[in-house]
Amino acid sequence: MFSFKCKYFNQGKEFLSRIKDDLHRHFFSLIFFGFTECCTLLKKLQRHPQSFDMKRIQNLFLFIMLIAINAYGQNASRIDIAIPFLTITPDAIAGGLGEQGIATPADVFSQQWNPAKYTYSDFSYGIGSSYTPYLSQLVDDIFLGNVNAFGRINDRSIWAASIRYFSLGEFEKTDIIQNSILGLGFEHPNELAIDFSYALEMGEAFSLSVTGRLISSDLKTNNDAHPNAAISFGADVSGFHQGDWKKWGQNMVLWRYGFRISNLGPKIRYDGPRSRSSFIPTNLGIGAGMDLRLETSNILGFYAEFNKLLVPTTKQCQKDNQSCQDIGLLEGVFTSFSSEENQFNLISYSIGTSFSFRDQFILRAGYFGESEIKGPRRFFTVGTGMKRRNLNIDFSYLFVVSSTPSPLDNTLRLSASWLWN
Repeated sequence: MFSFKCKYFNQGKEFLSRIKDDLHRHFFSLIFFGFTECCTLLKKLQRHPQSFDMKRIQNLFLFIMLIAINAYGQNASRIDIAIPFLTITPDAIAGGLGEQGIATPADVFSQQWNPAKYTYSDFSYGIGSSYTPYLSQLVDDIFLGNVNAFGRINDRSIWAASIRYFSLGEFEKTDIIQNSILGLGFEHPNELAIDFSYALEMGEAFSLSVTGRLISSDLKTNNDAHPNAAISFGADVSGFHQGDWKKWGQNMVLWRYGFRISNLGPKIRYDGPRSRSSFIPTNLGIGAGMDLRLETSNILGFYAEFNKLLVPTTKQCQKDNQSCQDIGLLEGVFTSFSSEENQFNLISYSIGTSFSFRDQFILRAGYFGESEIKGPRRFFTVGTGMKRRNLNIDFSYLFVVSSTPSPLDNTLRLSASWLWN
């Protein structure tokens, strides 16, 4: 998957996609490569100062930042996964609650969190779309977009489908011939996931769902030996409990619980059947939530969620003198619980709260955190939603509180949905 023969200075994005699974293994080589690229760039700036714009400088800065992040984690056991865009929160509703959705109220975007919630929707049909500019502090053409839809089959069962598209922007391949820069075309790396779910109500207060997922990761250029997109498959199993409104003091309360095992699927290879393989982000999540009805139509909600990747760390893989390359899907799931790691350090958590005023206006807030050993993701989120008959519009905003600077700071999400009976 990785090659040091970089024929073209391609603004960093192609290089980012080519090295994402090998940053740690080739750390010192990357430092040398980055240094030589910087020297080459300075020479080109001296010879052709008019041919380089700020966007090229930004992309080189992105490359240098990735090297720094890699250095930050050199002394810690790490988890290497491919297709990381599957872990990005796609919608503004979950984005406003600290990036959680396993045990929150059902909405059109439940497909990404817990499709079993659909059976408790107040509507029979729905369609929605979300847009998230990604790494907006660095570049302006990387984004995550998704479209969701669901429909009721009968009183007990529902189908749902979604498409998630992650664009890594556009870059121009160039070469220098006789002291002049020659354009060699444009590339548009991207990743895609297509999901289909079936949810069935098993009783008055519990439902189950299964999901199948087709995953495509097209990070190659036409000059690669294996230019085709990498393909994999994933499956999810999730459950959801929602009780009835019960009297609690002077108010009414409703409890929810849920779980989800997601992205159970084979490892993915980018450069043919004999190339290095990588785990996809198999994950176990559990959540709980409580809605408190105040007065007649105002609802105050509290939610919590915990997630753990079912992928072994490099330290866990090496317990029997193995590497992660020697471990398959099922063995990897069980190895991820081995005692070589403190399991609490591998769990991320989120808490959130919402206030719904007359089912027309909603305020949301949340916090997401993880162990410092696992990574630097610690941030607050806020969000709001407005309902007008069958139309819902939602916004969320993320701001980082970690001491480590993050390119995710100031992330804004926008979602719109239409539901009907």
